[in-house]
Amino acid sequence: MVVIPRACGIMFHHFSDKTHRHGQGVWSRLRFANFLDRMGKRIVGADKWDYLATSRKLTNQVCLTFDDGLMSQFDIAREELAARGLSAFFFINTAPLVNRVERMEVYRKFRTSNFDSVDNFYSQFLERVSKLNLWESISERVKASKKYLSNHSFYSENDRIFRYVRDNVLCPEQYYEIMDKWIKAEVGSLDEFAKNLWMNGENIKTLHNDGHVIGMHSHTHPTSLFGFHQEAEYYANREILRGLTGKNPTAVAYPCNLYNDVITSMVMDDLGVSLGFRSSYDYNGRNMLEMPRKDSADL
Repeated sequence: MVVIPRACGIMFHHFSDKTHRHGQGVWSRLRFANFLDRMGKRIVGADKWDYLATSRKLTNQVCLTFDDGLMSQFDIAREELAARGLSAFFFINTAPLVNRVERMEVYRKFRTSNFDSVDNFYSQFLERVSKLNLWESISERVKASKKYLSNHSFYSENDRIFRYVRDNVLCPEQYYEIMDKWIKAEVGSLDEFAKNLWMNGENIKTLHNDGHVIGMHSHTHPTSLFGFHQEAEYYANREILRGLTGKNPTAVAYPCNLYNDVITSMVMDDLGVSLGFRSSYDYNGRNMLEMPRKDSADL
């Protein structure tokens, strides 16, 4: 197991069992249970971690965080947490709660479920991008992406190339057009393909009633700054979560580390948020709105 020398959040996404399919970066129930048992008392509940953080009393404690409101978290992780009396942060992007298909997860399911390997998907994806004539050569693309997301050590070279092209070469509309046409040709309706990916409102109410902390994660979970209307994203996010829990969320996790000084100094202050998490570990945690997290893929 990777040594975690200082206090941080540990960031989880997908889990697998007989209902939820295994794939790249997915944790099985057994692996998660073993991890919780091995970490033992270093894991503290969300409320206690919040208190220790805001009172500057953290040493090497870790908290558990779950991003994106995924149904596999409710079905699998929630049960393992309950068995150990642990509470966690669940950061919810709310577009799926108002019947808006959130493409990022649908696209992830497609590339991990419908190809022999994720590298096979990447190869076919780059073939489609090359037809747009946005870059002169494959070598240029590889060179430009070598250092992209270098703080996420678990990404392969092909992972980095794909994410670089997605986030920095294509605009959202170009990416959506490529992926939507591809999925419809292979599997049909995006809505049908997206079934059972996310929690519903009742699931989130249950998590809240169980004592977990429900936090913000933007409304639509953008993957780049193109078209990222920061205030609107978080105000919509806050209103939907408040409608479900009856409380204003006071914690946030920034999707893909998309935030800036306007977010931390103005928007979060106006929303009453006191604790914020990055999606990477490369920060020392002195700022309560930029706490570091270790991705579970690193473990």
